[in-house]
Amino acid sequence: MRPLIAALLLSLGTAWAQPALRLNLYSSYTDNLVQSNQPRADWIHLLYADLDWGLAAGTSLYYTGNASLFGQYRELFNHAHALGLNYTRDGRAGQLRAGLSLSTRLDRRLYDYRDFVGGGAFVEAKRYLREDLVGRAGYTLRLQEYRNVSRQSYVEQNAAARLTRFLPSRTTVDLRAELGVKSYLRRGEGVLPGAERGRHLVQGSGGIRLAQSLGAGTGINLDYTRQHSFSGQGRFLLGPLYDFDDELFSDRYSYQGQTLGLTLKHLGLWGSQLELDGQLGSRDYVERLALDLNGLPLSLDEKRRDHWQLVELELVRFFQPARSPGFEAGLHWSHRRTNSNDPYYDARVNTYSLSLEYSY
Repeated sequence: MRPLIAALLLSLGTAWAQPALRLNLYSSYTDNLVQSNQPRADWIHLLYADLDWGLAAGTSLYYTGNASLFGQYRELFNHAHALGLNYTRDGRAGQLRAGLSLSTRLDRRLYDYRDFVGGGAFVEAKRYLREDLVGRAGYTLRLQEYRNVSRQSYVEQNAAARLTRFLPSRTTVDLRAELGVKSYLRRGEGVLPGAERGRHLVQGSGGIRLAQSLGAGTGINLDYTRQHSFSGQGRFLLGPLYDFDDELFSDRYSYQGQTLGLTLKHLGLWGSQLELDGQLGSRDYVERLALDLNGLPLSLDEKRRDHWQLVELELVRFFQPARSPGFEAGLHWSHRRTNSNDPYYDARVNTYSLSLEYSY
């Protein structure tokens, strides 16, 4: 971390370069906002801004901000902001990256239990082991403090490794592994019975990706990921206003499972890109009982289990006139089907989106 701090001090005496700007607008219509067996349709508009200043000695400062607006359920409005510093150093045999960040999120009063302030740091090393083999290893630290639900505050650590092989057949083989530990900072008074067992949640994941060029700007990816929870249990708070499917209460440490995905991508004429994605997955929730529609357990031994399928189709058109800002327009459709032993989560969701991006 010393090179990062030294680069920051050096950059304070250096004139800032012209910032790179990116603006995004996503407008989506979904026929099932909460992804349940009780569909509620709504429009969702997401505004996103990204500013990146190149400083000295491979250092850059960035700001990102976003706001989500809902057509009918306006109480769901929220906005989030992040400020960070990244450092990159290239060498003959690889690359070193490191960064620091601060972030916050604010919601309206009904959902202000989601408000947080946080900070994080990461370091990642990439090394060219051979001409056709690249290795990567990294560590990430994240602290998140919930302003109104302090018992949910946590620190998370992740260690990850990745190995990529490029074959003569224009095939890429990518192997990855990750170990994550999420530790609650405080005791869990007010959570569901049993949820205080173990304040440290440990989960491992691994996967493989095969990418094959089919020629003429067309490629296909096959990806498999497996998650396994070794210990700990996520906290689900008592109270009628808490949404148990909110990321605050149901992040990846709350379940284990697997995902298989297939992606077909084609780069067409006039800067267009067509992408078709399909996924199959399953989730076994850790110590979370399956309930009937009256909120009563189906049995004391039956935990919630979901199986889901997802299909997505996206068409994007890029515009990049000479000496002009870049512009991108896209259309997106997705269909998700979830089968669950908890009938509330038996759901079909269709989403239709328009995206616009401006970069300079």
